[in-house]
Amino acid sequence: MEGFIMKDTLGRENRTLVDKACAECNTTFRPRRASSKYCSRQCVWANNGGQNKQPETWWLNQKGYLEGKVWIEGKQVRRKKHRWIMEQYLGRALDRNEIIHHINGDRLDNRTENLKLTTNGKHTTYHNLLRQYKKS
Repeated sequence: MEGFIMKDTLGRENRTLVDKACAECNTTFRPRRASSKYCSRQCVWANNGGQNKQPETWWLNQKGYLEGKVWIEGKQVRRKKHRWIMEQYLGRALDRNEIIHHINGDRLDNRTENLKLTTNGKHTTYHNLLRQYKKS
């Protein structure tokens, strides 16, 4: 099939790879490279017993917090690490209006002794009282 050009669904002649059947679920998919065997990561994990499936993955986001992907009830969800640690400590999911305050101000210090559960309003009031305003 070298040099064979196929038309895609819009009639463009830019496809060089033929659709394949997934080795796990037998669904027809459009491969990204010639060596592709599976249609999705779930099929790869199902085939290899989840050996490549990481329990947690963390990175530093643009605002300076550790953020990551964790598994909750079989689904992968994104969480900030300080919220995830507090949820594990309390044994329940946090409400949307609950804020986790870093007591020493270090966003990377996620020890339970450094985390304080508060509401959005109380957290805002606390930081506004610390703010120093310019005298005009």
